[in-house]
Amino acid sequence: MLAAMTAHTGQVCVQTRGCFVLYNLAYNDDNQTAIAAAGGIPVVLAAMTAHTGCADVQGKGCGALAILAFNDDNRTVIAAAGGIPVVLAGMNAHAEVADVQEQGCGVLLNLACNDDNITAIEAAGGIPVVLAAMTAHAELADVQKQGLWVLSNLACNDDTRTAIAAAGGIPAVLAAMITHAELADVQVQGYWILTNLAGNNDNQTASVAAGGISAVLAVMTAHTGKADVQEHSCKALANLACDADNATAIAAAAAFTWCWQQ
Repeated sequence: MLAAMTAHTGQVCVQTRGCFVLYNLAYNDDNQTAIAAAGGIPVVLAAMTAHTGCADVQGKGCGALAILAFNDDNRTVIAAAGGIPVVLAGMNAHAEVADVQEQGCGVLLNLACNDDNITAIEAAGGIPVVLAAMTAHAELADVQKQGLWVLSNLACNDDTRTAIAAAGGIPAVLAAMITHAELADVQVQGYWILTNLAGNNDNQTASVAAGGISAVLAVMTAHTGKADVQEHSCKALANLACDADNATAIAAAAAFTWCWQQ
């Protein structure tokens, strides 16, 4: 397969189908290692670089990289081979294609399990690209879930917390949570981000100013039977309450009573 892709780099159909085969093979853990050992990662990146204008190649290429990046070693290899800017270039080139955005976010969220990659993604401009994907596809739950997961991983880093907030991440996260209030997994990822972002005092203020308290309470009301949603909601409110003014606002909303009842 890799030999065919290498021999026919100009053939879009070969590259698309080759990436799709690798995507399916990579669901097996041993195959993730074998594909990387055979040089599969640079072959996929070469396909994406040669066909930036083809959404199918970008979507299937990102899909293959996302699964390969489940492997710790592969995360390092993908980043070292220039995978982050290649993925971001594909997402920028096809902002209107939901599959490219979803799969691109899938690569980034797995790469961002590595601390060095978190820094590299932020430095390459990944945060605004993810936020643009979420804004362009606000009604698509799969894009929102993947985008939130990327931001959740990135927000584990002190510097990227500031960058996420500065790029408009807080209202984007709240918008996703409100639009998809019925989806518990969207809410959990949203709360992880808000909880991590609230480690920064300025972000605590910004979260409340953007309507964070009312959004949290609305979702808690919608998911009274979901223990994980209730747990993460209370954690988010607890972090916000580290600011005295926010604590007053939370008390005024009777949020403490709601958390106690849960």
